Amino acid sequence: MKEAHVHNNILDKNEAIVHTPNNNNANLINNPSNDNYNKSYKNYKEEYIEQNQKTHTNMCNQNFKENEIIKFEKKQKKSEKLKKKRQKEIISAYWLKGIADMLNEGFKNGYIKGSNIIGKKIADVLKKVVEIYHWESVYELIEIIKYLGKEIIKNNKMVFIIPNIIRRVLTIIRTEHFKQLYLYNNNYIDIMNKNNNMIIDELTNKTVNNSFLYERELLNFDKSLSCYFENSSKKNTYKIPATNTLKHSIIEGITELIAEIDLSWGETEQRTSYDLFMENDVILTMGYSFGVEKFLKNINKKKEGISIIVVGGDINRNGFKMARLLSEDGVDTTYIPDSAIYAVIPKVTKVVIGSVAVSSSGGAITKIGGYNIACSAFFYSKPVIIVLPLFKLLYDPLYDPLRHNELQPGPPMIYDNTENFYIRISKYDYIPQKFINLYITEIGPIDSFQLYNIAKKKYHPDDIDLSFD
Repeated sequence: MKEAHVHNNILDKNEAIVHTPNNNNANLINNPSNDNYNKSYKNYKEEYIEQNQKTHTNMCNQNFKENEIIKFEKKQKKSEKLKKKRQKEIISAYWLKGIADMLNEGFKNGYIKGSNIIGKKIADVLKKVVEIYHWESVYELIEIIKYLGKEIIKNNKMVFIIPNIIRRVLTIIRTEHFKQLYLYNNNYIDIMNKNNNMIIDELTNKTVNNSFLYERELLNFDKSLSCYFENSSKKNTYKIPATNTLKHSIIEGITELIAEIDLSWGETEQRTSYDLFMENDVILTMGYSFGVEKFLKNINKKKEGISIIVVGGDINRNGFKMARLLSEDGVDTTYIPDSAIYAVIPKVTKVVIGSVAVSSSGGAITKIGGYNIACSAFFYSKPVIIVLPLFKLLYDPLYDPLRHNELQPGPPMIYDNTENFYIRISKYDYIPQKFINLYITEIGPIDSFQLYNIAKKKYHPDDIDLSFD
């Protein structure tokens, strides 16, 4: 009984301890000041989180706006750049089209005629374009030249000399570009930009001039032209910004081309061809050709007893002009009509014909009547010699006179007054290579198999396949 009573007393004391109002835990739980603290802490925490969220949102919005502004400015700069580029292209197109229209007007009205004059005019115009136009890379310059070429050729497809000169200029541009690139990669451009001092050659340990090394490296470049003639060779380098040195080199190259056209058939260049002719030769020629005229006059000065028989040739009877000019220079000249060719050929020792153009396979494009003379000479085993300035050498080995020809009104006849009756004849003839024995060029007499190698050196592969149609 005592133990039970003691146990109950202990329980009562514990309960009293638990439920006593002076207990500290009870004070913490039931104290109203603590409730206010918890509420204020909770409110502060919520405000802090909300403020941080607002700050983070504002920072994100600010960064987004800044990024958008940067993107807009870049886009605006890009659009302005594209707009300026487009404006430049439009202005250039109008400018080039105006140049092409003036040239076409000159061709149409006959102000610009003759292979030499046309060739020099085209080369001079392209030279002015290189000088005046603000091109930034070789790629841009090539595209400009191609565009102008297409505009010129559009209405002059049968003027073979025009695409020839354009391709020659494009080849000059590419060649000078690769020369500059080669010298730059070998650090010779930097050397030449410095003072022209004497330096020691590593190969010979001798003191040499910078200009000598420059010329020697150009010779090394000529020996390594295999990379230049590869179609896929360094095409990306065309977009490298151009330098003034490159521009001057291109202009100088075009100037040399103009001089080549202008000075072709000089007496010094023809000295190796005079041995083909002998004294008292009877030479048959046709129509008028500036190159043939100079060539025959020089032969007459070197050989005695030369006689020239001139055939009328085309419908304009330019043979009269040729006969008159040769006669004024003291050449024994005879003029005959086209119908007398077959009767006169047996008395002729050589046939010399001018060319409008010559394909790389050896076929010659001449004025109408050339094929008739070549066939007659072939029948009587008379040598046919074609006078060929190399700027007339075509890149194309094939030519179809039936598809690529031009019709012109025939000569005046008795029945011109007949109604609804018109005569049209071809403007050009084509002489196959089998009828031609030799070609007289600025570099001397050559055979037909040499023409392809010469054409390959004068035209770049990327331009050989170029179509201006």
